[in-house]
Amino acid sequence: MKCRLSMKLRSLAPLLAALIVGIAAGSAVTGVAMAQYSLADNCVVKSNLHFVFEGVDQTPYAGTLPDGHPAGFICDGRTYVPLRWLSEMLGKQVTWDGATSTINVSGAEWNENGVTMTIADVLPGPQRSSVNVQVRNTSSRNQLIRLDVNFYDGSGKLLGIAKGPDSTATLASGETQMITAVSETSLAGYAYLSVTSDVTPAGLYSHDTRSGISEVDRFLDAVMEKNGDALNRLITMEKQPCTTEPGGSDPRPVCPPGTPAGTVIDVFPTGHCQLSYAYGLESAQRVVGNLLLSRPLWVYAIYRIGPTNPAGYAVVLASSPDDRQAAVVYLGGGGGIVEARTICNDPSTDVPKQADFVLPPKNRSHSPRVGSPGRDHRQ
Repeated sequence: MKCRLSMKLRSLAPLLAALIVGIAAGSAVTGVAMAQYSLADNCVVKSNLHFVFEGVDQTPYAGTLPDGHPAGFICDGRTYVPLRWLSEMLGKQVTWDGATSTINVSGAEWNENGVTMTIADVLPGPQRSSVNVQVRNTSSRNQLIRLDVNFYDGSGKLLGIAKGPDSTATLASGETQMITAVSETSLAGYAYLSVTSDVTPAGLYSHDTRSGISEVDRFLDAVMEKNGDALNRLITMEKQPCTTEPGGSDPRPVCPPGTPAGTVIDVFPTGHCQLSYAYGLESAQRVVGNLLLSRPLWVYAIYRIGPTNPAGYAVVLASSPDDRQAAVVYLGGGGGIVEARTICNDPSTDVPKQADFVLPPKNRSHSPRVGSPGRDHRQ
């Protein structure tokens, strides 16, 4: 899962006249009336703007800050607010370096999949540049995090990317580390930067991981992009004769009310531990959507199914290596989804130990045997 943070100082130009004095470190300005501002014809001070932070209304009285500055302008439909006031409301610190005309915002944090990240400092050099990012795992599981920091000039042109082996780390629950992303080229002239983070529960594959098998990767693309329409197009219904006298060992679907025994109906195999069926395409689409789109998932393992099974591949998707609601999806020879269900226990228990793996589980060794059959999931 990826998260992007951008800081563009050039976008603050319409407010610089109002901001410089208020941002200056240690400055105290009082009694400044809104009438002192010379606004362009396309700008207007809005005294009725409302500011709600985490559900709490923090709108200043009459739209005016304690120092007399207005809380916001609107220019051509775009709203501008004083940087210091907004940042401090969010728990950040703002300082102004007059010598270099630099606005410094420190303590900025963002969260990706239970990992909180804070840019500690940026060190642009004549030969190479680096960014130190403090990361804390606030989740209850081990997490793998990888950071890329993109540097841009004032026109938005990409100058370079800071990354490297030190920008990847595995954090235990509650652990804090400093991660350093490095660019081998000078990025001293950057105007702003953006940080892209990939956070993957340890023991699972990255969202970018693919199998190299076109029909499997087409399915993975749809899951990782949360593309419900693409998943719906992959669903393959079965035609099976139904039974009016289901038994514990009878795998046939139960006939709908009023349907004679032996009638061939459209069903989609699903279930949790025991085989069951979704009746009709719309029902199958709901099953697949609820299973694959309702929460973040990563690949745990992919393996081939034995030749006696109509499915070609099994893809196991989970939110953690011990996820007891992990999904297993069976793909037919053409890549269609022929079955989708949840496992009984957790992936380490329910994934066959001697399957013919395309991508094996990360937390155990394996010796794949070409053509070795996987366990028939219906037995």
